[in-house]
Amino acid sequence: MTCSTRRQPIAITYKNRDTFIDVVAWILIVYGAFGTYGSLSQLIQFVWARPVDAFPVYLVTLYSVSLFFSAVAVWCGLGLRARQRSRLRALVFFLWLYVLWLVGVTVWWHIEYFFMSSIIDRSPDMLEGLERIGRSRTATLVSLSIHSVLQIAVILWAIGHLSSSMIREQFEE
Repeated sequence: MTCSTRRQPIAITYKNRDTFIDVVAWILIVYGAFGTYGSLSQLIQFVWARPVDAFPVYLVTLYSVSLFFSAVAVWCGLGLRARQRSRLRALVFFLWLYVLWLVGVTVWWHIEYFFMSSIIDRSPDMLEGLERIGRSRTATLVSLSIHSVLQIAVILWAIGHLSSSMIREQFEE
């Protein structure tokens, strides 16, 4: 009499882990780390290279905001890897803030461009080289605007996907 005791495989159930979340998390971690390093090094070099009374406020603000969003990206990316719902909420919130920042910066570029163009237009005796600078500024404005619009579109798509019920159910409270 042969007695075989075969064990039945135990079904181990894991929460359904979407690879989209892992890809987004690693992108946030890697690019956020590089952005944090780059922003911090630019800010340090900027502060050491100028006397205190010569700080252009807009550059300090730009580097500081860049450093903030990069550090938040790393923080949120680490939380997404651990499937923490609070980090998902924070990521969606900071993505909305980043969209508002991009819209504000793009509007500022347009205001600055039209302001500088009106100064150049009111001075007909200026050098011919200013026309080339004007064309170059127009090309720069157009490329920056297109870049901002594309970046905002991708971020809005990501916000929509990250806010879906399919993604939210993978995160613990």
